[in-house]
Amino acid sequence: MVMKSALTPLILAVSIGLTGLMTPSALANNVSTQNVQSQASIEHMRRKIIDSTYVALYEEWFNPATGLQRYDSYYIPSSGEKNTVEKKSFQLKPEESLYKATIKRFQDIYVWKPFAIVQIDGKKVEKRRASVTPKGNPVYEIAYIDLSTGLPIKEEHYDDKNQVMTTIVYFFDHVNDPNGDIFNHKDTTTKK
Repeated sequence: MVMKSALTPLILAVSIGLTGLMTPSALANNVSTQNVQSQASIEHMRRKIIDSTYVALYEEWFNPATGLQRYDSYYIPSSGEKNTVEKKSFQLKPEESLYKATIKRFQDIYVWKPFAIVQIDGKKVEKRRASVTPKGNPVYEIAYIDLSTGLPIKEEHYDDKNQVMTTIVYFFDHVNDPNGDIFNHKDTTTKK
């Protein structure tokens, strides 16, 4: 897929400015399945979506002890539209896990079919394919799953010409929030 030249500097600015330089080793932190199940700190997931028409960053935090969850989105269009920033908080059942839900989504054997195991930055990664729709776009998706954690590293959406339309890169970590600042905000939607 060839990106518009005006969007390329924006993607670099978002990639470097929001998350630091992206290297393959930074794509998925080592979060063991045991830590996913027993970690008392706050689960944090970041998804960076790069498309020919926009760049978006979605961040989610989940506190397994309280069930509090926060969802922020930053949408940066390539056209003359305004940027959108949205922040929402809500509460889930404390036994639910952001990481477990993400792992479960990619384990659905009726949607995702494993077809290859590759090495990425020294990690075993399973490639899984999902057929979306034969007549629309995207036609299919490829997910790269870190076999040591079950968490996705990257997702690619392909059109009917086998060209990448959209790339989604995932980042996972645990954060501490002793003062509760992460969940202490008002829900907002801002257009700039």
